[in-house]
This record gives sequence, C-alpha cells and structure tokens, in this order.
Amino acid sequence: MGSIIGIDREKQIIRIMTKKGLVSLKVTEDSELLIPGERPESLLDTDPNEFEKESKGRMVRIASRNGEIDHIEPAQ
Repeated sequence: MGSIIGIDREKQIIRIMTKKGLVSLKVTEDSELLIPGERPESLLDTDPNEFEKESKGRMVRIASRNGEIDHIEPAQ
C-alpha cells in the first residue's frame, strides 16, 4: 500500500511511495485498475493524463509480481 507519486509514460512505470520507501513497478498488458462498482479496466487502456490526475497522491493498494503490476485498487 502506498501513494502514487509519479508516472513515467515512456517507460510504462508507476512510482509509489510506501512505508518502506520508493517502489517503481512496470505496467503490462495484464495490469488492471480495480474500482469498486465498476468492471476491471486494463491500465494500458486508461488515459494516462486522467489516471495521473485522479490518482496522484492518493493511497492505493497494489498487487504486484516480479516488479510488474497485477492490479491497483483504491485503499479503503
């Protein structure tokens, strides 16, 4: 869990500040955005500007495997 502090669109990396420090995770075609009440959406299909505006600084819960994002969901 942490807050999104930056998005590198060119490298398709999202930077997250966690309690243990800065983490950079890769977005892949399997990475999903999970919003309660909506169906999962591929992170690559979202508008990067809109996603950054809506998510920057907000607490999120991120599931990842081998440095790649599985899914991101809002922290409750």
